[in-house]
Amino acid sequence: MEHDPLAQLLHLLKQKLTITEKQFWELSNDEGHSAEQEITLAKELMMLERHIQLIEQTIKLKNQDKTLQFAFPMKYAMNLIQNPNIIEEYKEFNVIDVSEEFEKININTITEEQVKGYLIMKFDDTASQKSDAWEDDLGEVVEVDNQELEALEKEVDQQEEKIIEEEEQIIKQQPELVEQIEDNHIDPTWKIDESKAQLKIHNKVICTFAQNPIAKDMIASGSEDDQFKIIKLSTQKIIFEKKYDETVGLVDFSYDGKYVAAGILTGKIYIYLLNDMSEKVLDGSQTEPSVLKWHPKGNVLLAGFQDSTLWMWNGVNGEVMSVFAGHEAEITCGGFTLDGKLVLSGSADQSFRIWKPNTSEQIVKISSVAHKHNYHKDDVVCFVQHHKQPIISTGSSDSTIAFINFEDGKVIGKTEPLGDSIVELCFIGTNQPIIVAGDISGSIYIYNWNSMKLIEKLCLCKNAITKILFYNQQFHISSLDGKIVTFDVRQMHNYRILQAKSGIYEMIVEEGWILVGCENGFVYVY
Repeated sequence: MEHDPLAQLLHLLKQKLTITEKQFWELSNDEGHSAEQEITLAKELMMLERHIQLIEQTIKLKNQDKTLQFAFPMKYAMNLIQNPNIIEEYKEFNVIDVSEEFEKININTITEEQVKGYLIMKFDDTASQKSDAWEDDLGEVVEVDNQELEALEKEVDQQEEKIIEEEEQIIKQQPELVEQIEDNHIDPTWKIDESKAQLKIHNKVICTFAQNPIAKDMIASGSEDDQFKIIKLSTQKIIFEKKYDETVGLVDFSYDGKYVAAGILTGKIYIYLLNDMSEKVLDGSQTEPSVLKWHPKGNVLLAGFQDSTLWMWNGVNGEVMSVFAGHEAEITCGGFTLDGKLVLSGSADQSFRIWKPNTSEQIVKISSVAHKHNYHKDDVVCFVQHHKQPIISTGSSDSTIAFINFEDGKVIGKTEPLGDSIVELCFIGTNQPIIVAGDISGSIYIYNWNSMKLIEKLCLCKNAITKILFYNQQFHISSLDGKIVTFDVRQMHNYRILQAKSGIYEMIVEEGWILVGCENGFVYVY
């Protein structure tokens, strides 16, 4: 095998990173240590991580472009890492995937704010797990020889200088190569399995966020830090924020993008008109809300509460339009049908109900008793409506999925128990009778609701599934262990997994990118 000093250097740096992380852990547990010592070691960790990322990206670039020799990508990478002007220049050429990645790992800029963010992101809430992981890693790691490390770095530098000299000779003989390198050296469609952007939005868990359906670079988020924020993604700026007296658990934009609503754990519901951010506080249940949904075709807002009621308001003037009462336990899921003609709700009373919006009349009640035990025997946790047929699927804590015709109120069928509590459901966006479900343990189920047979069970995540979306012929699935699983249902074994740095609570998928809101308060863009 050919001697590759760059790969050897990468291996040694990763060993050194593991050892330095253990040193940081031991320091942080020493009561006599100072903040200055902690920041110094954290900076060293950041430098090591950035150096590793630089070498990994260089190797990727080297392997990607087989027509050029080693130093072209290396030279490109080193120039990017050292010269912010080149980063801006390549942004103008739309080479976002590469330019943003190298900008993110720029070795020359580490601010105190970055160090603090790094410490929170890397060590908060996961210290014990990290400690165990470092102990496990160190069972296989030997102490790094710094002289060997320095020798390899020197060898890489010498190799780079030698090949750059050779390439400069090639360019003198073939000047047309310069234009090729500058304009099209990196394919703009090249994707890397790491976030393109990391935005620190909140100081605690991001419980919820939503995308403006009209101005799609605008998102609203709510957090356990009691703050509601509106962010413009194109500028990465917070354009509005407000702090309340309790967790902001729910947010949603109106269909026309003119209004945004926020639900607070105290029971208060707020509506904001986006053009002037004027605020309305709605009269309602005053118990914890679990559902907050705008009407798909009008400025009407629906909320479900812990006291078993649902309320509907005129979103323009804030007046109550209807109150839906009949459930015997808290509302767990709810919303409007896709055409907006009916209100739907599921509850911890093990029933799913359908209502007339204008009169608040209950027209269908689906339960195990009413349907001769052909329905869930535990809480109804989630539901999804088919995009074409009058079919609703519900998931339950009893680990079953049921299928309902909401026009006649009949239960079409129910699965056998699949594993654990079903918390997410998504129909395939085609005419195929396929639904994908996720449970609280992280299992993913692909089910044929026509034949009522399980097609596949995927055990790719180790914690609860938090979102399942179908977009552009692919399923996108997020989980509380920070995974994003993407696959085409026709090739379910050909899946791609991205790993966020924290558990994912919310996800939005658009053409060309995935946005996730995480437990550590960050929003990551992939």
